[in-house]
Order: sequence, then structure tokens, then C-alpha cells
Amino acid sequence: MNSPTATPQFFPDPPESKYTFERSLRKYFLFNPKRWPKIRYAPKPQPPDPDGQPEEFDKFIAEKRYGFVTRLMLAKAGVPAGSVVYEDVKVLNRVLVRPFIDEDFNAGFWQNQYFLFQWLFALFALFATIFAVLATATAVASATAASLTTTLPANALPGIFNYKLAGFFGTLTTIMAVIVTILVSAYNRDRPQRTWYEKRRNAESLRKQYYLYLMHMPPYDNQRHAFALQMIVARIQHSGEQKPDIRADTPPRAPAHTDADSAALLTLYNDLRVQEQMVYYKQRSREYDFNADVTFSLTLAVPLAVTLIAGFNIAYTNPFVALVIVIMPSIGALFATFQRVYDWEKQQTLYQKTFEGLQEAKIIDYADKKPPEILRALVDAVENELAKESDQWGAALNEIATEISAEQIIDAFKKKTSATEDEVRQLRQQLGLK
Repeated sequence: MNSPTATPQFFPDPPESKYTFERSLRKYFLFNPKRWPKIRYAPKPQPPDPDGQPEEFDKFIAEKRYGFVTRLMLAKAGVPAGSVVYEDVKVLNRVLVRPFIDEDFNAGFWQNQYFLFQWLFALFALFATIFAVLATATAVASATAASLTTTLPANALPGIFNYKLAGFFGTLTTIMAVIVTILVSAYNRDRPQRTWYEKRRNAESLRKQYYLYLMHMPPYDNQRHAFALQMIVARIQHSGEQKPDIRADTPPRAPAHTDADSAALLTLYNDLRVQEQMVYYKQRSREYDFNADVTFSLTLAVPLAVTLIAGFNIAYTNPFVALVIVIMPSIGALFATFQRVYDWEKQQTLYQKTFEGLQEAKIIDYADKKPPEILRALVDAVENELAKESDQWGAALNEIATEISAEQIIDAFKKKTSATEDEVRQLRQQLGLK
């Protein structure tokens, strides 16, 4: 009869307290600094030498929460000191962990760069619209006031009724458009979204290989396991995951896991791989659902506010209120832009489905099976489920939009600001276009 600690039905879902996400405005991404893209990203972590500084290395891995096994965890799980599991962890630390750290860091860096570019695009486009509205409003107001004034020249009119002020706002509008075009050029050069997706796919592939190797799963279930690991790690970094050619008659891996090893690995795998991922997916699912709800509410609230303010302005005509009415739809469009960039609804659905898939994957038929068989069944089911979510990073690479050209920016500038032909011609000259 199997030990209770070695059977997956004794591995319940993480407690509800670990899924907690507070639905308050201070957690909304715009008001939560932790969710803002960073102008200065943290430097790449430098792990200690796993062979020369094993204790420092294990502490580093635990602090970074990479979800990898440390020797202290093995000792607490009751794995005997002479077990093959220790040697497997040693090999993984030397061959796989450092490439994973590099890929994981690069994925985070380029994710930050992608969102930083998107925030800058959205904010500068908003500023361009505001300045364009102010330029048009001040020009019209100046012309109207000048036609009604016979004692003062137009350029002597104070405040908003001033042609110079209209020109100033027009210049700012052009500057905003130039900045956006420069940003687009930098974005097209670096292609942060594609690089982010590639690196995240690589990092998740390496994490998967970590557990396949540790659990003696194919292609690491034979005597050429070390060669297979080195080859697959290199291929993931360079061209995507590919299995190395291993002869069918290659002897099976030895020594194999004992029942005690498998029971301990079941516990570690459940804690570090299954439950950690379930907590992550559920928390992100709730956070993204909240962000989508708030953003949707704000996109509805802005038009309603415009209607109310417009009604107020009919009774109490005020040029500044009129400007606010014209500008506010652009603010509503800003929220719609964030919804498109972050795509919370799609991500929330994907993460919720993955969470539910993990709930089912860890329910294994353990009848008449020994711990090594249960371990292989659990790992196979869970990794197949996680692969469905990980594959989205590869599929997304084919859906990334084509590069934005300067001509497209010019067209958008014309539509957004109702620029004159002279202003467009000036902008094209500044960008070095014919």
C-alpha cells in the first residue's frame, strides 16, 4: 500500500488565503507603482558559484523564488544524502539554472521595455491631442476677438486671445509628434514585444526541462541524460526546444529513484511546481479581471462625464469648460489603449483555464501504483497542462503587428490633430522625409 504522503490525492489546492487579491483602487495598475514600467530596470542577478559556494547559491535560489530545488529542501524532505537526487540537482545547477536566470531576466527586461514604450506612446499621443485642441481653440478665439476689436492689434490681445499662444501650442503639438515618431523608430529597432515573448518562452521551456530531468522523464530516462540536457539547454537558448537524437537501444538511466526518493520528489514537485503555479495563475487571474473591470468602467464614465459637463456648459458658457469637453474623449481613449495593450480579459481567461487544468492534472489514479509510477504520471499530466499556457508565447510571436512606419505616424498625426498642409510639410521636413 502506498504511503499517504506519496499520493496526489493528499495534495489539496493551496488555501484560499494565498489567492487573496484586494479589489481596491489603490491596487488598480495606474495607481500601483509596482505595476508601472521602470525607466531604470534592476541589474541582472549574479548567482554565486553552485560548486564553490553551495550554501550561498541555495540561499540565492530560495530568495529569488525561481521554484527550483535546493539541497536544504531535499534534506527537509528526507532524501538520503547518497541519493541520486542530490547529483541531479548538482548537474542542473551547473548546466541549466544559470541559462534560466539569464532568460528569465531578459524576459522581464524586455517586458518592461515593451510596456514602457506603450505608456510613452499613449501619453505623448494624449499630450499631442491636448496641445492640438488648445492650438485650434486659441487660434479661433484670437481671430474672433481680433474681428471684434478695432482699437488693439491682434498680437496685443491678452491671455487666451493671443496668436502667439496658438503658435506655441501648435509647436508643442509638432514636438509631440516628432517624439512619438522617434519612439516608434526605437521600438521597431529593438522589437521589445517579440524579444519578450521569445525570452519568456525560453525561460518556461528551461523550467520544464529542469523538472523533467529531476524526475527522470524522457528524454532524460536513459544513460545519455547529461548529454541530452546540455544539448536541449543550448538549443532552447539558440533556436527553440528540440530533442537530441538518442539511439533507441540506449540503456535506461541508472541508478533509478527509490520509493523514498519518489515520495520526497512528489512533495517537492507539488509544493514548488504545482502549488506555486496555481497561486500565481489565480492571483494574476483575479488581478487582471479587476483591471479589466475598472478600465471598462472608466471608459464608460468619461463619455457620461462629458455629457454632464456639456449640459452644464450650455447654461453657463465657459471657454475653459468647452476645452475640457473636447479633451476628455482623448482621456477615455487612453484607457481603451491600456486595455488593448495589456489585454487583461484574454490573459485572465487563459490563466483561469490553466488554474482549472492544474486542479484536474494533479488528480492521479494511484491504485496499484508505486511512488515512481505516480511521480511520472503526475509530472506528465502537469507539464502537459503547463505547456498549453507556455505555448501561447510561441503562438503570440506570429500575431505581433508589423512595424509602424513614419508615414503611418504622419497619417495618424493628421487625423488626430486636423493639421494643416503647412504643419504636415514642416513635420515631414523635421523627420527627414520628402
